[in-house]
Amino acid sequence: MRIWHKIAIVAVLLLALFLIVFKFTEIPRVWIDEGIFTEVSKNLAWHGQQGIQIAPGQIESSAVVSTSGYPLIFSVAASFKIFGVGLWQARLPMLIFMFALVFLFFFFTKKQRGVYWAIFSVLLLLSFSPFYGNGRPVQGEVPGLVFLLLGSLLFLRWEEKLFNNKWLALFSGLAFGLSAATKPLFLIILVPTLIISIIILRKVIDGKNLILFSGGFLSPVIIWLFVQFPNLNLFKKAISAYISGNSISSVSSLALIKSNFISFFTESTPALFMLLLVFSFFVFAYFYVFQKKRFFSWAEFVIFLFVVINWLAYLKGPNWYRHFFPANVLVFLLFCSAISVLWNQIQAKFIKKIILITAIGLMVFQFYHLVFLSDNSFLKKSNQNSLLSQAFSEIGPDKTVFFYNSIATTVFLEHNNYYQYFTPTDYLEFGKDSLNNLSYDYIVGGDIIMEKRFDRSCYVKIEAGKCFIFKRISDCKAI
Repeated sequence: MRIWHKIAIVAVLLLALFLIVFKFTEIPRVWIDEGIFTEVSKNLAWHGQQGIQIAPGQIESSAVVSTSGYPLIFSVAASFKIFGVGLWQARLPMLIFMFALVFLFFFFTKKQRGVYWAIFSVLLLLSFSPFYGNGRPVQGEVPGLVFLLLGSLLFLRWEEKLFNNKWLALFSGLAFGLSAATKPLFLIILVPTLIISIIILRKVIDGKNLILFSGGFLSPVIIWLFVQFPNLNLFKKAISAYISGNSISSVSSLALIKSNFISFFTESTPALFMLLLVFSFFVFAYFYVFQKKRFFSWAEFVIFLFVVINWLAYLKGPNWYRHFFPANVLVFLLFCSAISVLWNQIQAKFIKKIILITAIGLMVFQFYHLVFLSDNSFLKKSNQNSLLSQAFSEIGPDKTVFFYNSIATTVFLEHNNYYQYFTPTDYLEFGKDSLNNLSYDYIVGGDIIMEKRFDRSCYVKIEAGKCFIFKRISDCKAI
């Protein structure tokens, strides 16, 4: 490797280090899904049980509401076990997963397209602002992508061995399985992706290797089922909750699909995704159909299938960008490969200049958006998390705390002397009995709960950013 290559790689890694760690405890601020996963991880670390604490020593199973599996939960629980409970401890494993994704981006592209294109792929990832909004919080998207891309890299190595290496078959399937076990979204998309891929490659993959690949994939998924649903009743309850939650909608499926589809032509983030996906498809399709040259690997084909199926699944969903975030990240790999193929196959210098300007322009635009315009902007002032951390640090373990639909903030409390009422949906309820106690030392929630359930005159209101904490007056005589 040339000295300039090494210098460029070190510079990009230092940039990655800065961007990933920059204000990671402040941006983004904690929210409900992260609160659920940190709560589950905390109780696993403290009590050896995955669930939501509704009272000291009382843990209710989180199987119905926790949509991230053990590869994420166990990682965060281990951090809590080693370093104690807090937001930076919760997000530390996420930083590691983000770095891992950067390295996998580099090695996956380098193996096929060379060092410069590998660096370009990493820069596309680092300049993508949702990478930080979805990567720093405790949630399953980035960990799932890490295992998926690791599986793709091992699949690529397996492909290079003409699909005739048992260890690569096993470990590629194992990595894909860990991705599926990290978040149900990956399981739902990976199953048809891998089935279609195996059907296409059925003539080059023998039975023994296929069994090893399938066994590797199924092992983490089976473990996830047993860890997530310790008994059959919890599994039935989860299925029932899923059906109920997805049937309550005033919008028809056709109208929803139409609305989401239009967004890919009218909104900036989906539109850019669609542009890169279509461009990548037509580049590979042109050379494959008209010149009979296959410039894509089968590992890239697996990624392409995953992206397309993720996009199709998103069209039926509630128009949350996070649901097609995995596809949005992976499309950068496809675009990078496609544009490198054009660069190598086209000899005209003018067209090469256009390709170069387009690639650099996209990267510059994304960095500009990241620094100045995004929710993760360098210029954005956010101290919500630090205010919460400071406020909760003053609450000792001898004081009782009641969290009313404020699960996102439980990670800031360093002890477990707390009660909780939590309604993640209209059809699920945790800790209903906690509402009967009217003499908590602290209450975390909004003004509405104070007006309905508690004697407002017995509490003084403390504002921690947008969160309200009510502290009980020591000489209050109310019952």
